[in-house]
Amino acid sequence: MGTMPKSESGPSRAGAVSPSLITNQTLLSLYAGLLKRRTIEEQARSLGAGRPAQRSFAAAIEGVAMSLLPDDTIISAGHPALPQCCSRAALDDPARLLRRPQKNEPSAPAMGTAALLAVGAAMAHKAAGNPQVVVAFLAGRGAEPGAWRKAMQAAGAHKLPVLFVRTGSRYVVNQRRLDQAYGFPHMVVDGSDVVAIYRVACESLAHARKGNGPTLIECRIEPSADAVLTMERYLTGKNLLRKGLRSKILSGVRRELRAARRAVRKTPAAG
Repeated sequence: MGTMPKSESGPSRAGAVSPSLITNQTLLSLYAGLLKRRTIEEQARSLGAGRPAQRSFAAAIEGVAMSLLPDDTIISAGHPALPQCCSRAALDDPARLLRRPQKNEPSAPAMGTAALLAVGAAMAHKAAGNPQVVVAFLAGRGAEPGAWRKAMQAAGAHKLPVLFVRTGSRYVVNQRRLDQAYGFPHMVVDGSDVVAIYRVACESLAHARKGNGPTLIECRIEPSADAVLTMERYLTGKNLLRKGLRSKILSGVRRELRAARRAVRKTPAAG
């Protein structure tokens, strides 16, 4: 199967999936998770746990994470406040996400290398008959065309249970041509639209869990986009954004992060 049609924005249009399939509770959970992810990003940068970035990846992370199981594997490259390798359960542990970089800790891999790591993890899951999927969150520069090509070819040839989530403001044209040759779906989505990302991630993860192989989701993020405001406009249109809801959620998140920061400060530096 070649490149899939571009996915429409969730808040502006539901695309092929009916909006009624997403419950109000799920929408509110996405909103709360989005606020938490973005706050963690900001805190991680202030602690030096994540590289400075001009845009937020919170919508991409939360939109996908909502459909993951606790033991699913996450590989990352170029994402602030994401470990290079962890389980889905670790995303609910702010102390883990806010951990300070350790001395002599290896630098984050480039996208091609991270994609190969994800393929290796997916092969291990498949060989062992495990039900887990692997998600590779890939951002930044350093695509490493050779490593990228090898990872995509292996994922497609073996129908591996892996989801590649590539985030950025631009798409490299020669890689578009390469993606079309790998025999699995490629979807394009607004990277500041957590509902749209959630929709395509649900479909893609179900596809992988059924043994149908990988999917590549490209989340295009414009520097001026604000995922939280986009979601708030959507919730307002559905009469779900109650007065004071944002403040209430952020108050709880900040309490949780204060406790996490205390735990981080008590962690001795290695080396």
